[in-house]
Amino acid sequence: MQFHSPTNTQPQHTRKVTPSPKLQKLQFESNDAFDSPTKSKFEESIKNCKTVKEFGRLIKANGKILKSPHYLRAALRKLGEFKTEMNSRDVAILLHVFSKSNFASKVVDLYRAILTLLSDQALVTLHEASAKDVSMTLHALVKRHVGNAELFRKAAEHGVTVIEDFNPEGLSNMLLALAKTNSYSFEFFDRAAKIAASTMQNKDFNSQSLCFVVDAFTRTNHYDRELFLAIERKAIPFLDTFRPQDMNLLIGAFANSEHDCKDLFDAASKTIMHKVEYFNTMSLCHFANSFAKCGYKNPDLLDTIAEKEILFLHTLDAWPMSELLSVFVNVDYVHEALFQAAKSAVVHRMPSYEPNELITITCAFSKVESFDMADVFTAAAEAAELILDTFQPQEVANLLEIFSTIESFSESSDHLFCMIASLVLSNPYEIDRWDSRNLVDVAVAFAKGGVTNTNLLEVIGRTIMERGDLFPPYGTRRKTIQRLLAAFVGYETPSAVVVMELVFREFASLDKSQIEFSFVMQIAKALPYGQRNGILPYGIFKQISDIALAEGNEAEVSSLFRCYAQLGFEGLLVSSKRGGSEGNTDQE
Repeated sequence: MQFHSPTNTQPQHTRKVTPSPKLQKLQFESNDAFDSPTKSKFEESIKNCKTVKEFGRLIKANGKILKSPHYLRAALRKLGEFKTEMNSRDVAILLHVFSKSNFASKVVDLYRAILTLLSDQALVTLHEASAKDVSMTLHALVKRHVGNAELFRKAAEHGVTVIEDFNPEGLSNMLLALAKTNSYSFEFFDRAAKIAASTMQNKDFNSQSLCFVVDAFTRTNHYDRELFLAIERKAIPFLDTFRPQDMNLLIGAFANSEHDCKDLFDAASKTIMHKVEYFNTMSLCHFANSFAKCGYKNPDLLDTIAEKEILFLHTLDAWPMSELLSVFVNVDYVHEALFQAAKSAVVHRMPSYEPNELITITCAFSKVESFDMADVFTAAAEAAELILDTFQPQEVANLLEIFSTIESFSESSDHLFCMIASLVLSNPYEIDRWDSRNLVDVAVAFAKGGVTNTNLLEVIGRTIMERGDLFPPYGTRRKTIQRLLAAFVGYETPSAVVVMELVFREFASLDKSQIEFSFVMQIAKALPYGQRNGILPYGIFKQISDIALAEGNEAEVSSLFRCYAQLGFEGLLVSSKRGGSEGNTDQE
């Protein structure tokens, strides 16, 4: 018996699907290897488009080819020809098509020119636009960060006139577009809230639409209790169908609102615990942080998150690991197994971290107070020493700031400080890389950590005084004064004395309204230093006394009086109380 093979022997899963004749006519090969005749054919097709709709179909079918600057220019020229013919529907469709394309950086200017042209035409045709057209237009422009304030403002006004015609997707896109561009319209949001709240159960609001609505109203601080109740009732029954990103958006938006959302959070917690394997570390951290923001704490959820994450701690990068630890620290929930497992995983991986990763993870562990994390800090210090020459000045300052707050200051930590001092002092060119504020941060960290290095302090003091850029004519001066005070008040090297003289002088120049009593006491405690070195400016005692008597309570004034007594100026406060002038005799 003879068997005949079938005519089509190609397996079904590899069968090539032939486009329809209509699509074949429009569509061209869109990879980099297509030949010049095909290119010419496509450009010719752009030129031969007789209507906007024909042009739109061509662009939609050949979006990948438009990544070429050559064809974007051809498309831009054709749009210029069609500009006066386009109605609101044409503009909305073209914006939708162009906004879905991913363009390379080399053509971004051409791409923005096309979107700007369409945006301008959208403003011209706005008066005739349907609800769908307005929503599509704004959604596309926001997606690509294009558009002008006038268009969004007038779109909100026009949206009120067609608000009954929006479907759930269009309404949610419109609301979020207005919220993201600071084009808030009370009338539009108020009408939208009432319509959405009354139709929520009957209309098809999917998870994304619900999230967009909550996000929009939260961003604009427009709280409507009935709307939020309706969204909560709508969302709870089908939370298990939400994608992780939609669940994150919904929970985060409710957490930022004024709404009491315990029922939603209870339901969300159960869903997360039931489907915990579907959520990555950052999503779980986002949930826990959102709950914590509202004071909602669910130990069962935290245990579930910890048990799931313990299995994968050895695979986590520094940022997710630090976020995970921060969640448990922020809600003051001690999970011993998680902390111990994280400690083991990090100590093992510490040598592989980049500077910013090392800083991030060390900062996270520095906030864990329930366990001895000395091994982590030792590993971090040793790892940092190996790559110290790759750190940027700001990164060095950040790392020192963290180590200066750690109580279990080890030998390795002390050695790290010495290494950093050597790095800064190594050659005259090294210190030129450092911003003056970073140098002050280093000096403060040494002081807080109890590490003394007078050579480093002398160089830092001399450098920042030579530059003279610590007190620009803008920004806060108080914080800079406080940091200089913390760094230099314990030293009497030549440059330290000069810096402290600057500190007293800058304090004396501050307006009284900028000075709190706690700041006054910081300066008062440094007065003996100023007296010893003869650097106290005229009038500083009276300035301090006046603020103390105006803002301090009895105990605080007594504390200041004791400070004055140590200096032999106990009569100054008494004189100030009497309204005398003796307070001006600062150093007599």
